[in-house]
Amino acid sequence: MRIHGKGNVARLFLTLLCVALVAGACGGDDNNEGGEAAQGGAEKPGGTLVFGADQDFAGYNVNTVPDNSLAAGQIMKQVWSGAYRVKPDFSLEPDVLAGEATVTSEDPFTVEWKIKPEASWDDGTPLSSDDFELYWQMCNGKNEAASCASTTGFDLIAKLDKVDGKTVRAEFAQPFSDYKSLFDDIPPSHIIKQRSPDDLVKGWNTALNEDPGASSGPFKVGERVKGASLKLVRNEKYWGTKAKLDEIIFRFLPESTTQPDALRNNEVNLIYPQPQLDQVETVKAFPGVHSEINFGPTFEHLTLNTKNEFLADKAVRQAIAYGVDRAAIVARLMKPFSDKASQLDNRLLVSTQKGYEAHGQEYAEVNVAKAISVLEGAGFKKGATGIMEKGGKKLSLRLSTTAGNKLREQQGVLVQAQLKEVGIDIRIDNAPAEALFGERLPSGNFDIANFAWVGTPFPAAGGYQLYSAASGSNFGKYSNKTVDQKLLAALAETDEVTRLGLLNEIDKIMWEDLPNIPLYQKPTFLAYNTKYVNISDNTTEESPFWNSETWALKA
Repeated sequence: MRIHGKGNVARLFLTLLCVALVAGACGGDDNNEGGEAAQGGAEKPGGTLVFGADQDFAGYNVNTVPDNSLAAGQIMKQVWSGAYRVKPDFSLEPDVLAGEATVTSEDPFTVEWKIKPEASWDDGTPLSSDDFELYWQMCNGKNEAASCASTTGFDLIAKLDKVDGKTVRAEFAQPFSDYKSLFDDIPPSHIIKQRSPDDLVKGWNTALNEDPGASSGPFKVGERVKGASLKLVRNEKYWGTKAKLDEIIFRFLPESTTQPDALRNNEVNLIYPQPQLDQVETVKAFPGVHSEINFGPTFEHLTLNTKNEFLADKAVRQAIAYGVDRAAIVARLMKPFSDKASQLDNRLLVSTQKGYEAHGQEYAEVNVAKAISVLEGAGFKKGATGIMEKGGKKLSLRLSTTAGNKLREQQGVLVQAQLKEVGIDIRIDNAPAEALFGERLPSGNFDIANFAWVGTPFPAAGGYQLYSAASGSNFGKYSNKTVDQKLLAALAETDEVTRLGLLNEIDKIMWEDLPNIPLYQKPTFLAYNTKYVNISDNTTEESPFWNSETWALKA
């Protein structure tokens, strides 16, 4: 699961949400008044596409906690191949694998991956079982110094054997239903070993920060100007079908208001920002531009840092849940995009997903009186300024999101005003996306964080990544042994109905604990110049870049 910061939000990597979507369930409103989508037809060879990216990123190893963002993932999925790619309908397509990963034994649960003979790095090194082995060693949870965005599944592998240079076999300590989620965006183990031969953990964590080292995908990283741009150039040594464009340039435009003008002026050719109301309406009117809104598995939420002295108190978390008017936020900020928008009442499944149940009825509607009552019952008293106090300390909390995202900034102001009615002082403390996701969230330097998780087809694995006490992506440091046990049971459960039932049981418990406040299922907004063909949305963490090798200029 990836974080959706979008310059405006892991992978925070970082999302769990669409294991059983029916075809088209993540589709939405197609607003293309600015021009019909250009899909197919005669193509010109070569050319450049400029993408107006929401944010820059920290390092290239998207499998580490600091680098596990959608921004880095959009780049590295073109550079590092993985076991599978996720298509827009949430089906899985083998990438470096020579066919599906195969369960070779049920007891002990054993899975085998066979790598395509031709799969290789652009420096001539075969993509091999060595790459799988190092990935597992860094993400199996046995070395706390190794930064891994998600140890889910890797930590259940009791033994991994390199059968040969192109075959890996893993024996699991228990059944793992989401085994196809493993080995995404595989880093080059030989480069890590070259750069850090005496400390592979350090190499995994930092050796790829400035240079990804080698490419096994249709593009490779070219020139990068931090804070300004990054160039992907066609990998002429790619083992698969060669990309049609010569290059894709990422131009970093973190201020959401600048992207439509850049698209209109042909400074960029494609944008994929978090939707802003004025953006959407403005872009619709552009000639020669196709735009569309879609609802996928990404969800917006408020993560609560349970290590904060106030938020460690369940009564404070309850007061926030009672005091935040989620319906008003949806009506103000989401309904103008689509009448399908609604508040989200589940952390593990979204409303367009099979198995979704709405929980948390106690907090379904705002209740200021109940919020105040809960705080008073916990020993808080309203001070002279109207802010609750306890032990001589004001109930004051920071709310942090991605600076430059006008919709999120407006959302923060709404939450601030709503919680003031409860007697909670909210101080806006926003930061650039690379600082928020690269440093502040992983280090716990926040009180309340507003961002989104971006979906994958693996809800059990995603849930374990976000809410397991041992996970590095559990930024709020939520811990509940029963939840951990049920998450492990969901990972092991091969029956879909039973697995979904377990996920709903877990969500009910979390409505009691309140590690976060789900807000709404988040729309995507795609707009591009129709002189390009074969571009289409993918509402998972793959984003529109899921098929970038097929993008081309219209003849």
